[in-house]
Order: sequence, then structure tokens, then C-alpha cells
Amino acid sequence: DDSTLRWCAARIPQTWPNAQQPMSSIRLFKAWDPNWGNDGREAAWDGLIDYAVSTNAKVFIGTQITCDEAADDKAWQWTKELVDKLHPEHVMGLAIGNELELLQFRGADVVPPGCLDNLWERGYLWRKFQQYVGEFDSMGFGAVPVTSVFTGMAMGGDPFYEVPGKGRINSFLLNASSVYGSRVAFTWNFYPYFDPNMQLDEGTADSCDTALHRAGCWGESCSVPAALRNARRKMQRLTGRADGLLWVGETGWSWPLSPTLGSAMRKCPAWSSRETFEDYYAGFLEWDMQIGGGLRPPDHVFWFTMRDSINFGVEEHFGLIATCDSPRCKVHSDAFQPFAYEVYLGLAKLKCADTPLYDGWVQGEDGCRNRCELDDDCRFYGYWPHSHDGKHWCLLTASCTSTATTDLEVTTYEKFAVGGRTSSTTETSTDSPTGAPTGVPTEAPTEAPTDVPTEVPTDAPTDVPPDAPTDAPTDAPTDTPTDAPPEPTTEAPTEAPPDVPTEEPTGVPTGAPTDTPTGEPTETPPDAPTESPTEPTT
Repeated sequence: DDSTLRWCAARIPQTWPNAQQPMSSIRLFKAWDPNWGNDGREAAWDGLIDYAVSTNAKVFIGTQITCDEAADDKAWQWTKELVDKLHPEHVMGLAIGNELELLQFRGADVVPPGCLDNLWERGYLWRKFQQYVGEFDSMGFGAVPVTSVFTGMAMGGDPFYEVPGKGRINSFLLNASSVYGSRVAFTWNFYPYFDPNMQLDEGTADSCDTALHRAGCWGESCSVPAALRNARRKMQRLTGRADGLLWVGETGWSWPLSPTLGSAMRKCPAWSSRETFEDYYAGFLEWDMQIGGGLRPPDHVFWFTMRDSINFGVEEHFGLIATCDSPRCKVHSDAFQPFAYEVYLGLAKLKCADTPLYDGWVQGEDGCRNRCELDDDCRFYGYWPHSHDGKHWCLLTASCTSTATTDLEVTTYEKFAVGGRTSSTTETSTDSPTGAPTGVPTEAPTEAPTDVPTEVPTDAPTDVPPDAPTDAPTDAPTDTPTDAPPEPTTEAPTEAPPDVPTEEPTGVPTGAPTDTPTGEPTETPPDAPTESPTEPTT
């Protein structure tokens, strides 16, 4: 998610939240966002690289395809810089474009006139795909899988979506698999949470037990396994192979309710409840990835997403952790406390004078304690009760062998371990951003307040910058290689095929969740996956 990448890349969990197994891969929608400026980019990358190296993890990294070639090339340059630092042993795959078939539903501010025609009819996607893969290979990544990520809507065709001027997914996948062979991963985002076909229980105004029985589970008759069977069969029809590389780029659930949920499920409290969120994630962790039908299971699956984030100014709640400064998973026992605290220096004009781990402003009264909990070296935290717009001064130290006087009263607490963490984190980059923009000041004053601070620290942005547009569809592949499997002989429909899903989430995670437009064709194939939002963890 964009919050983690931008604000706390040094706080990526080493183990799966609520579990003990190592988390060995993560997906990034992009290397960086130009709306974030350059401050913090190198620190964020350092945190990410330290995580990958220390845990031997791999990164599935993306780069955008939009209606702006100059912006695309700039984003690609950042991606190259990051993968060059990661080296091939820590790069799982490269995604060029994300949910491009959904650009047709975006407004003119994102998709100006002529953009879709350029992307699909004049070959922009296919041209940039070949260009970027060629440059990627020249850097030593020739054995790393390549892909472009699509939603369940792209499976509404014969075998894949093919509508002139809207999305030529079938042509693109045919060309890519013919040129790059088994190196191409077919990557899909599946979100039963947003399935527009889910209905309330008959005769009720707010009950959805039947829909939950189909969507919120992982057995062979459930939504995601059924969607994956459909994907496997269509992949085999296109390539003639039953063992093609199949990845799920995103799946997840929202708690609390996602503002972008537009189906009848919005009226059902159980649909976006903590219990359903917990059950869906628990089922995901327990899933053996079998999809039934005697078909090969997916090769890799990502959960969306690590932390709650903001997409196009809208809060999204698909994260397993709430914010960068949250020391606990969203799902935790009511009484769970990883540490206990005792007052070490009572409310007095006295503070610990040992070398500080952190000496600056925090958001809210819990901000200082949360920082100490997230820092394995922290044993003492001092908290100034006087606030400015909810911001307090905070001092963290590893020891408190000496003290110094202050002009304002401070309370210092000592931290004691009372139980194990459910998910450890790495804190390897001291200069990495400290927290998501929940009001945390961008720069903390250099001295602790000696009196009422004269200026309120500058607020961090109130919204996480929106993710770069979900990579625009780019093109109708130029020429299909002569030895490629023949394209379907049926004429491309002028409208979405009848088995295309009816609607796609509007602003769900792509990286950020990745940006998904609203509206889509009006019918869903019987076995087609539900549509997805877009940005995940594994």
C-alpha cells in the first residue's frame, strides 16, 4: 500500500500478521509517486531493501502505463533505479500496467480524448511493454517473469476481453505469451467484496448470509477458487498450455465499510464487519491454494493489503494493520498488550538525558507509546502532556542513566515485555519516514519545548497522495508472431461480452489498494471472478 511505501518502508512485518510464518514477498504498485516529491524516496527505498535483504524476501514491482508517455518513462526510470538496488535475487517479477481495461470508465481528466485509441489501436501498451522488458533484461533481469495485471473483467471474452477502443486484452496476452513464452505471468486481481452480483437475502433489508456463504470463503465452490478455475481454462485456450504461470495480484476484504462499495452489500452490516474480515483472512491463511476441477493451483497469491491507506482522497480499510504507527494488528484480542509500562519519572520537570532514539512531535496521546512499541531498542519514553492541535512532544531512549531538567513537566515510562509480538518489524533505516500522514508533522522541531511552543509544527499531508492512475491500457499488439496460437475467429463485439462482470470497485486499493474506476459491463460470466480494487501484501 502507498502508506507503507511512502511513510514507513522500514516497518514492513517480517511475519504474516496474526501468524508466525515469514512473509517472503511483497508487491509494490510503483517505485515512487511524483506527487510525493523527492524527500524521503531514498530513505523509503533503503527501508525496503533492508527488509528484502534481511528476510531474503522478493519484491513484485510495478510500473505505470497511462495516457502520459513522459510520466510513464519517469516512473519507469524510478523502477529501474530501485530494481538495480534490489538485484535479481530479490525481484520476483515486473508488472507493466495495472488494470488497464478499466481506464475506459475513468473521466476525461485521467483519460483525455484519443488516449484509449492510442493505447489499444495504435499499439502504445505493446510498444512500451517491449521497450521496458528489453531495458529490464539488459540490466540482468532476463530470467525474471513479466506481466501486466488485469481484473476479472478481462476474462469476459473468447477467451479474453477484446473490444476495439476499450480494451484488447486478448491481443495483448496473445502477443506477450507468444514472444516471451512461459516467462509471462497471467496476473489477476479478484475481489468478492466488490462483486456487484451479490444480493441481500430474499425478503430482508440488511441480511446477506447467502452472499457471505459464497464470497467469504475459500472452498472449491467459493468465489476466488471458481474465478481461478475460469482463469486457468482460458489461459490454456489461449496458449495451449495447462501449466502457465498464474498469479493473484490482489485479493482482500474491507473492515470497516469501504466508501467505494456500491453493491447491495452496502446495506448489510455483516458484510463489512470485523468478524467477516477476520474470517476471510483466516481462511486465506489456511487455504491450500487448491482450486478444484483437477486444475493446477495458482503459483503465487498476494493479500491486499498491509496497511489501511487513502486512494484518490478516500480512506480504504483493506489493511491488516491500521497505520504506520499502529503497534498491533487490526484483529487482536481485546486484552492483548505486547508490553507493559510503569512510571519511571513522575510528572516533573525532568527528562531522560541519554542519547535519544526519537525527540520530536507525535500525533495524539498514544503516538509516543506506539513509537516506543515499534522500536525494539526503545525502553523509555517521555511524554509532554501539553499539546498543540493534538500534537505532543515525545522522547524515546534506550536507557535512562542520566536526567536533565526541563521547563515543562514530563512523565517518563519504562517498557517491559509481557508477551511476544504477533508480528515483528524491522527498523533498519533511521532516516526513513516515521508515519503515514495522519496529521504527523513533516518535520519535528529540533529542541523539546521549553515552554508552550511558539509555532505549531507543520502538519503532514492530510491525505496520502493518490496512487498513480491505474496504468492505462496501452495498445493493440502490433503483429502476432507467426507461430502464435491463432486468435479467436469471432468478431470482436462492439460492446462488452455478455459474460463480463457488471461493475468494478471505484477506488479500491491499487497502490495503490490500486485505483479502480467504477462502472463496467452489465453482466457477469457464471464462473468469472469478481472485480477488484487495486495495492497488496503476501
